[in-house]
Amino acid sequence: NTSLWKTAFEKDFNNNTLNQERDRFKEVYINTRENAQNLLNEIRNDFPQLTIHDITHCDSLWHVASVIIGEDYPLNPLEGFVLGCAFLIHDAALSYKAVGGCEQLRQKTEWKDFRSDYNDRTDLQEEEKDKEADFKTIRYLHAEYARIICEQPFDKNNGETIHIISNGVFKSYLEEIIGKIAASHHWDIDKIEELGCQANVPSEIASEWDINPIKLACILRCADAGHIDA
Repeated sequence: NTSLWKTAFEKDFNNNTLNQERDRFKEVYINTRENAQNLLNEIRNDFPQLTIHDITHCDSLWHVASVIIGEDYPLNPLEGFVLGCAFLIHDAALSYKAVGGCEQLRQKTEWKDFRSDYNDRTDLQEEEKDKEADFKTIRYLHAEYARIICEQPFDKNNGETIHIISNGVFKSYLEEIIGKIAASHHWDIDKIEELGCQANVPSEIASEWDINPIKLACILRCADAGHIDA
């Protein structure tokens, strides 16, 4: 029901090919949302002390972004798909499964640094110290993990192995820019300029639309902050 969704996926064009392409973006996004939800559900189990980072947070960003940009903001269906996927994955790495498991996380130099801060704490058990270091490390690294999360396969609870973006063409050509935009929500603001104002799309995605990565990164950044503080 948000204006952002309607602009991205419900606007009619005087071109049947573009309307079909718009519908394809919407269909793949809905499938991507379902795949991401499997990973987002792990966050509450592993780190219940976090504020809500499940699918409801991702969905709420559509509403908050709509309030921020207004109804007439220029956004094409391809940009709507990329932005929606960035909504889905920007916090998706806040679980053990997303980073390759607890033991792999604890091999990180960052984890060892955070863990050393607790060496002299006598009020915590060793297991508690490890868990605190887990939490700090995954918070610190989750945006960088988001950059590559679409590249990685994950096992669902039913044993099926999936990628978050399961459409092969979309995955091949869009996962890199989606990952960069998602990761950018934790970048210093000056670094966002590195994303550039245009990312062209290959002919396999038959479209007259292009992507403005800076624009999408700023929408994500502002919507995320706006949802946190209501």
